[in-house]
Amino acid sequence: VWSSMPSTMHTLARVFWLLAMGIPVLSVRPNFVFIFLDDLRLDDMVAMPKVQEKIAQPGVNLTNFFVNTPVCCPSRATLLSGRYPHNNVVPKAKAKAVVPCCMHMNLLFGNISSATSPPNPNDSCSNPGFWRDSLPVRMQNLGYNTGLFGKLYHMGTDAPCGFAGNSYGKHQPVVNTNTSVPFMLPGFSRQFVYCYPLDQYFYNRFLDDTTLVGTTDKPEEYATALLGNKTVEWLRDNAIPAAKAGTPFFAYVPLHPPHGNTQPAPWYNESWPTEWGIGQDNPLARAKPNYGYHATDHHWLIRTEPNITKASATSTATTFVQRLQMLISVDDVVDEVMGLLEKESMLQSTFVLFCADHGWNLGEFRVMNGKHQMYEHTIRVPFAIRGPGIAANQELGDVVAMVDILPTLLDLAGGAVPPTDKRVDGRSFAPRLQGRSDGVDRTAMMVEFYSLASNPPDEPPCAAGQPVIPGRCFDTRASHSDIGNNTFIGLRIVNSTHDLTYAEYTDVRDLYDFNQVYFYELFDNAADPFQLKNLYYLNSTSDDVRKQLHDHLRQEFQCRGESCRY
Repeated sequence: VWSSMPSTMHTLARVFWLLAMGIPVLSVRPNFVFIFLDDLRLDDMVAMPKVQEKIAQPGVNLTNFFVNTPVCCPSRATLLSGRYPHNNVVPKAKAKAVVPCCMHMNLLFGNISSATSPPNPNDSCSNPGFWRDSLPVRMQNLGYNTGLFGKLYHMGTDAPCGFAGNSYGKHQPVVNTNTSVPFMLPGFSRQFVYCYPLDQYFYNRFLDDTTLVGTTDKPEEYATALLGNKTVEWLRDNAIPAAKAGTPFFAYVPLHPPHGNTQPAPWYNESWPTEWGIGQDNPLARAKPNYGYHATDHHWLIRTEPNITKASATSTATTFVQRLQMLISVDDVVDEVMGLLEKESMLQSTFVLFCADHGWNLGEFRVMNGKHQMYEHTIRVPFAIRGPGIAANQELGDVVAMVDILPTLLDLAGGAVPPTDKRVDGRSFAPRLQGRSDGVDRTAMMVEFYSLASNPPDEPPCAAGQPVIPGRCFDTRASHSDIGNNTFIGLRIVNSTHDLTYAEYTDVRDLYDFNQVYFYELFDNAADPFQLKNLYYLNSTSDDVRKQLHDHLRQEFQCRGESCRY
């Protein structure tokens, strides 16, 4: 088992260095509250002034923070492991389906009876070993009191939730398990975690430590408010008293908004603050130039998107507003948590983070939903952090990504990842946050996506009046965010001379074999911030530039552990 305790000499040297820099040194390890959202766009931040006021302004806003994959389970696997998706992907020998396990990720427990059970040899998606060096386990090994309140991953059909499935709801309000007894997730002392359904905010099923509980449509059981109350309750009654006695806490709060079927809290479903800067007569007036844009030189899926109909535009406008209304509840949670920390004099010893797993489409390039693209509105997300040693009102332009969060939090907690640890691809940006280093450490970041669709790329368009049957014809009359050939690896590059997005596409049915690339995209984001023009096939893009980008990408795609942390 890897020891996360730094050596005595290393600890003393770091303490003296921090004192010399004027950074406060805590007598115990710092606390952490990590608020993590689902499907959040940068422009959604307008709905959360308390996040801005109480986290971003007293701390650091990372302006070039990117996700390493624009989809739920893989992005969360990267967060929890500190590894790129290509190092969490289901091995080819175990990939029994087009979309195996948890969206291609090898993190499920499978059919086992406890968190400490070995993998089930008869279950190709059984990999409890993923969790043994996960973020919560590493934090617990450092002596942290750990709590989880929200959506960890898609757990409803996995062992911790008792394979309870997705059948719970208003018309079936019985909380059952199927084949196993629910159990605590590794690394958590307290958990109140989503099982299923995930796409609604009433009639949810949660795992309350080891007991499955179901909610109804009572206002106080609105999911975001309920999870916020559970978080505050644990902090107030357990974590903060223990921290004052010497045991630090790590509260992970992955709230669900604005994901899924948009459903604001009943008390906010008519809210429309003027601060949003949008009129009720035309909520999409804030739309960018790529809204509805027919990008004929982009990837096949994008260039075949149909025109946006009036009905679709109206629906998207409603979704846009309801997403913001849902986020007001998140702002309430942040306000309550920060108020409690301040009341209990814990702010000076607590890091508070705010981030999201990826963005969302709202009509950009005619894609009306989903997030499965390598464009700015799906891969660039907010990231803000405040805490001990972090100066207020900062913006950092370093290229930082989801893969870096685990090593950064461990570093801030005093348990830095050893350079030779082959299980962590990311690198700590804690020195930059606390002013312990100068200059930009990294100028490029890898992004990957393995399609969740089974449509073959040569599937013929459905003829007029022809029924849409998956596998027989592709419905070009509808908007799609994904198809089998929408499988890509790419680079997001930001340095003193370039601001580029580069991607290579293949087909998911080739099982992650990117040697068969059939399409490329290249965007100059400085000159073309809405990514309207693909530069890759233009004569102005030299073969030498193409080769440099390709070689750099392949180096990233083959990296593991220390070789990723250049």
